[in-house]
Amino acid sequence: MRCYINPYNVLIRRFVSLLTAFVLVTGLISFAPANAAGAPAFDAELTDDNIISLLDVYDSDAAHILKAQKKKGDSFASWYLGANNLAEAVDTTVHEEFHAYTFYQSSKFNAERFYLGDGNDVEVSETDVFTTYDATKSIPDKYRTFRYDTYVSETSNSSSNVSGVYGLINEFCAYYWGMHASESLYDYIHENSNTISSWRQYYSDYNNNRNAYAEFYYYTLVYLKYAKENKPNIYKDIINNSNYIKVFSTMEKKYRQLMSEYESNLDKISYEYNGSGFKDNCEDGMFKLKNYSFGSDDDYALLMPLINSDEYKEFRVALGVEGNEAKSTESTVMTEVPTTTETVGTTEAVSTTENAATTEAVTTTETPTTTEATSTTEAASTTEATDTPKAKQKNPLKVKVTKKTYKRKKLKKATKLNIGLSNIETPITYVFNSKVYGAGFKLSSDGNIIIPKKCKKGTYKITIKAKATDEYKATTKTITIVIK
Repeated sequence: MRCYINPYNVLIRRFVSLLTAFVLVTGLISFAPANAAGAPAFDAELTDDNIISLLDVYDSDAAHILKAQKKKGDSFASWYLGANNLAEAVDTTVHEEFHAYTFYQSSKFNAERFYLGDGNDVEVSETDVFTTYDATKSIPDKYRTFRYDTYVSETSNSSSNVSGVYGLINEFCAYYWGMHASESLYDYIHENSNTISSWRQYYSDYNNNRNAYAEFYYYTLVYLKYAKENKPNIYKDIINNSNYIKVFSTMEKKYRQLMSEYESNLDKISYEYNGSGFKDNCEDGMFKLKNYSFGSDDDYALLMPLINSDEYKEFRVALGVEGNEAKSTESTVMTEVPTTTETVGTTEAVSTTENAATTEAVTTTETPTTTEATSTTEAASTTEATDTPKAKQKNPLKVKVTKKTYKRKKLKKATKLNIGLSNIETPITYVFNSKVYGAGFKLSSDGNIIIPKKCKKGTYKITIKAKATDEYKATTKTITIVIK
């Protein structure tokens, strides 16, 4: 018996099968985690392609910058040394590649091409300038913030010093784009990690780039004021440079909008962990999530009153931002604190990456020693006795390596120094002074020291402080690193 198969029925069945598969696939996509649509896994290998793939999904503008430079032959590897995952790597990578973008994408000599977003570029020709330090040397010590020495001091070789306002705007925009990339990853981090360690880095990127906004804005105003008073011809050429004014006014406005969006994300994080908003959990320079607190110097709050003062109103007008001044926000209340990282025995690793001097701490509650009183009656008298507090023991903290010497030429990549930390019985704090942090030293997630590639010659000291408790005395250990 022969069986006849109707070809039309076959076609219908195939169509139904394909339709069913399509529905299943689209259903999976709609309900999958935020990184399912082409983004690499949270713990994916740190590579140029993975960073680009991540930003293709979450930040097309940052991806545009990286793709353009990749076509020019750039490798991003040196920018994400020390990062523990892709999310930690994007800020510095995009920041640094933006610098390269402005130079290599320019079509003419003595000009830079600035990316403004949405595929739009503006090329800025450089007029005559003087070194930024000529102007910034008058800044009082109180206002010489974290980036002063690196970017606008007498010894700085940075373009922000050598190229005057054009170097300053380059840094201003680079910090914006680094922040833009970092802010965009809120959903990615929330869906794939959502740990205090990850949010610590997310907040650190926010605070670091927020400070940079104020610092380079302030340096620019100081520069223009000095130029008008001392070098009027140079000043005239700068303020008549329409493309420079367009870039500054556009990016300054975008920067403020970005900070507001970032703070909205921090608000969501704070409500999830604390049950209350971001502003309610920032005190004395520390953003608190449950029992953890972290923060840094609030250079933004220090400099914004100067930026918005009448002294610089004329120059805000010249830059095209007057009337839209950034106000000193109340989102964080911070004070100056040393660069530290504090850890208490916990299963969650704490990671640290570049950018700004940060402080990390674990909030601990120490219960005061209580004495138990007992009353006895002897010959109609009552005597109250109290226990005598026990003498505190010597803190047992040990560090195996207290001094290490390296030759600079052999530091061809970031190098981890295993300090052999042991016997941690009380909370510890790592103190990185401005020299150490400015040189690029970092703290690894396992409590060791990461020495930067081609570190500057010099002697660097890192202090580890162990707190006193009811049982142990406080102690300190100093690690000396010599680069020859």
